[in-house]
Amino acid sequence: MKKYIIVILLLSGAVCYAQQNVQAYFNAIANQQPTSPFTFDPAVGESRYIQALSPYLTDTLVTVRSEAYLLISRLGQNSKQAKIRREVVKVLLKGWRDKDSGINGQVANGLFRFNKEDFDKTALEDVRELNSAVKPYIGKLFKLIGKLDLRDQLNAIKVHVQNQQTPLSRKDIWSGYVAMARLGDALSEQTVMDKANKLGSNDDTIYELYPDLVYIRSRTTIDFLIKELYSEENNCSSPDAESDRPINCAYRIMEMLGPVIKDYPIAVSASGDLVEKDYPKALATIRRWFNERNGNYTIMNH
Repeated sequence: MKKYIIVILLLSGAVCYAQQNVQAYFNAIANQQPTSPFTFDPAVGESRYIQALSPYLTDTLVTVRSEAYLLISRLGQNSKQAKIRREVVKVLLKGWRDKDSGINGQVANGLFRFNKEDFDKTALEDVRELNSAVKPYIGKLFKLIGKLDLRDQLNAIKVHVQNQQTPLSRKDIWSGYVAMARLGDALSEQTVMDKANKLGSNDDTIYELYPDLVYIRSRTTIDFLIKELYSEENNCSSPDAESDRPINCAYRIMEMLGPVIKDYPIAVSASGDLVEKDYPKALATIRRWFNERNGNYTIMNH
């Protein structure tokens, strides 16, 4: 009996600690007082932090709600527990209905950092419901739908893109085509590839267009990027701020391909950077690897 009492006291103490810590932090936020970055204590437990943070998601102050969503998103992304990650996804989806568009964009970015398996049936239905009408950051919603492989939503995205009564921005329309391409729509993929073939490799396409080709993850888009790996044209700016000398865009492309090609010959860090720092050597290794496989490679659709 004593052991049970001790456990209960420890648990209630952890809950109180989380609540007091969170309350002090948000009091400072609400009063615009300086505060140190919030840190989660592993001893407290992730579910208790979600419980402590949840009341602030409906606060009248946008700054408070925004910070609460930010912290819960961070907690979920770092969690190793499937249950916690799924719970956080559901919380973030509610944030897409917040009356503040800034919070809508914030949770949209956060949701994209979760994996497909973090969305259970309830969360997937919520995503479908969000797609039933034009929402803030709908372009990001389109891409989330594509990432989740919700093929039953392809026609709904097409209606949004083609609906002239509620016109979307050019950026959102483009995101619609990119998402539909990922969902297997051949005409949308052709629209994207027409632009890629027309523009070629340069700073603009490296940072604006090529990430969409990686996102689509089709043989057509990845084959295009692999082809560009063999270009010898120096059309991209150097990452060295003190250098005006242009570099080969292939160096940027080989970084993009690392996280999506199975058994990539150069290791990729958790941040997505190549572990090999000798980039000419790395590019030569990657080109040789693709040559040896002659198109026999596997795309990871995570």
